[in-house]
Amino acid sequence: MPWISNQGVNIHYKVEGKGSPFLMLHGAFGSCENWFDFGYSEKLREDYQLILVDLRGHGNSDKPHDPNYYSVNLFVQDIIAVLDEVGVGICHSVGISFGGWIVYSLWREHPERIKSMILLDGVPGPDDSQLMRDFVNNIEEQASQLSPADKAHLLSNDKMALLALSRGIAEDIPRIIDDINTLPESINLDCLILTSDLDGVEMELMKTIASTVSNGSLITLAGLGHNDLLVRSEKTIPHILHFLDVQAK
Repeated sequence: MPWISNQGVNIHYKVEGKGSPFLMLHGAFGSCENWFDFGYSEKLREDYQLILVDLRGHGNSDKPHDPNYYSVNLFVQDIIAVLDEVGVGICHSVGISFGGWIVYSLWREHPERIKSMILLDGVPGPDDSQLMRDFVNNIEEQASQLSPADKAHLLSNDKMALLALSRGIAEDIPRIIDDINTLPESINLDCLILTSDLDGVEMELMKTIASTVSNGSLITLAGLGHNDLLVRSEKTIPHILHFLDVQAK
């Protein structure tokens, strides 16, 4: 399995397909396998070089139990290290939920590396750090509501690593929210935001991004919950493909 090391933390990644590079970042409690499980890789790898990363604390990447090993800046450094290792200078990008925070922050810190950005409910809410801790502390109860396969996947997570992550990113959340609310006007970026219609505070932040960038669009998918944006790929993939096709023309 391909790995890179960033300051002693090993990050696992996969490269699939051929074509224009496309970075794909999963959400909290997931892994890069999500993109295979729900059909994204199969649909996209014929035309794009998919760069699939297990975020630190997830999948086959290292899972430190110290909150000091988790900050949005460190996640961004991990992704830059992967892109450099693969030899990719600039790429399309997609992030779902927490993965969207990292994609957004990667764009803000290294805009020269992002050709276009797709966010699937990919901005933080002010209470997300506490909500993440509450979820992890009750992960067995949460898992009991899932299918056997999804239950096994959720319970395979390292609880101590996820609790450390939730604490490590707590100070990043208000900073990202403030950054979104103070974006300069008319930033040159092609951006697609897909959101469920059940989001509250986050919806205003996503509207702000879509209205600020030069070529931004916000699409709300009615009747879907937060996790459905990953699982119901038949709803999301057509929008992603159309967006990428437009960029290629």
